[in-house]
Amino acid sequence: AMVNDKYINNTSLTDPVTVLYGHNMANRTMFGGLQSFLKGMDFSQENLIYMYQEGRRVTFQIVGGVQYDTSHVIYYHDFTDDQVFNDFFTALWKETAGSTNLNGAEKPVAGDHVLILSVCKNGDTQHQFRYLIVGKMVEDTADPSTWAVAE
Repeated sequence: AMVNDKYINNTSLTDPVTVLYGHNMANRTMFGGLQSFLKGMDFSQENLIYMYQEGRRVTFQIVGGVQYDTSHVIYYHDFTDDQVFNDFFTALWKETAGSTNLNGAEKPVAGDHVLILSVCKNGDTQHQFRYLIVGKMVEDTADPSTWAVAE
């Protein structure tokens, strides 16, 4: 089947916004523990997501967790358009419902590379909402000496 590129991300993490969908498992595996983690997140701390590809590590700083509807983020927004990008995150950063926790000073703006982890919202038995964990790319390196992660 043909796949319309508008619906999916490329795998190189070079799209303005990359969305990864995950499951909210009751046993806290997959993305299961992220929403409760985000709810109490202290943004003065460094909270990082590492994505590893062959010969490469990409680092994202978590800047927020926010309730969102179930619509397909990439399908409905052309993030290559700076206005669309800025409008999307401006609207998202006004959200206050549920366990939303956003770093006001770090709202993504056009030019940023953003990773969104999208997961079913805790306790949402009607499947009306998802919970988005938003990260901004802070490093993209091929230097393995920088990859050691402190315990």
